[in-house]
Amino acid sequence: MKLQTKFILWVSAVIVIIMTAGGLWFYQHQHFVDGMRELAKMELARNVALWVGCLTAATVLAVSMLARVLVAMPVRQMGRKMAAIAESRAYNEQLAEASRQDELAMPARAFNQLLNKLLAAISSSPPRAMSRLIASSPWITRE
Repeated sequence: MKLQTKFILWVSAVIVIIMTAGGLWFYQHQHFVDGMRELAKMELARNVALWVGCLTAATVLAVSMLARVLVAMPVRQMGRKMAAIAESRAYNEQLAEASRQDELAMPARAFNQLLNKLLAAISSSPPRAMSRLIASSPWITRE
C-alpha cells in the first residue's frame, strides 16, 4: 500500500473517531436545551465551541503526528542507510526498501542499481575502470 494511501486512511480514521465522539457527546447533552434559560444556553454554546475547538486541535495534532510516523520517518531512515553505505563504502550492501510496494521502492531500487554498477566498475581492472568512469562522468575532473 502506498504511503500516501496509508496516510489518508489513518487521517480519515482519526478524524472520524474524534468527530464522532464529539458528535455523540453533543447529541447526548442536547436534551437540556429545551428547558434552559438564555444564560445557560449561551454557556452551553460556549462549551460546545470550546469542545469543537479542542477536537479540531486534537485532529490537527494527530494528523501531524501521523504524517511524521507514516511519511517522514521512513524517508529519513532510508536516507540514513544511504549515507551509512556511502560513508563506510560498503557498496555490497543493498537497501531492503527496494522490495517495498510504495513510493520508497523506486529510489531504493535506483540506489541499489547504482551500487551494483559501482561494484562492477570497481571489480573490473582498476586503471581501466577508473579511466572509463572519468571519461563518462563530466563532473569528475582529473587533477
